[in-house]
Amino acid sequence: MNFLAHLYLAYPDPDLMLGNFIADAVKGNPESRYSGRILDGIRMHRQIDHFTDNHPINKEFNAFLRPQFGKFAGVVSDIFHDHYLAINWPLSSQLDNFASDFYQFAQNRMDELPQKVKYLLPFMIEQNWLLTYNSISGIGKICAQMGNRIQHQNTLHFAQDFLENNYSDVSNFSMLFFPEIESQFKSTKH
Repeated sequence: MNFLAHLYLAYPDPDLMLGNFIADAVKGNPESRYSGRILDGIRMHRQIDHFTDNHPINKEFNAFLRPQFGKFAGVVSDIFHDHYLAINWPLSSQLDNFASDFYQFAQNRMDELPQKVKYLLPFMIEQNWLLTYNSISGIGKICAQMGNRIQHQNTLHFAQDFLENNYSDVSNFSMLFFPEIESQFKSTKH
């Protein structure tokens, strides 16, 4: 999963959301730097990633994407899942408010963010990444920007065309997968 799904699955617990948000930038054992619900959020993020990487539906989805995106198929599937979530947002018209509230919250907690996330957050806010997931052109932009930052040759700039040409198949994979991950993680028990 990419940013939006991790935040949604941790919602409404702000510390759990923060832990999910920073987890990719926290290397190794997080216990030396974090505790409480933020630590729980980092662990939850890692569990979500493990679940996603090993789920049969997502493995099939990645196999579907691999001829076009190669070793970056998993990255693309995460972003496509966030697109599915954005257009099927359970809180309906509140995605914009959710994004704005999260950006403000993250800015208020800047001192707790790893350096990499402190650098990333202003760009995320300026370009409103969380809301950008709701359009095909937004997905294209996100993937192209990501592809430009990767030093290895990649085809991420084809994501928009691929999504437009395979929208039904992509939606079907997400429609099958998202209830699985939601039933596993969307709860206040974490």
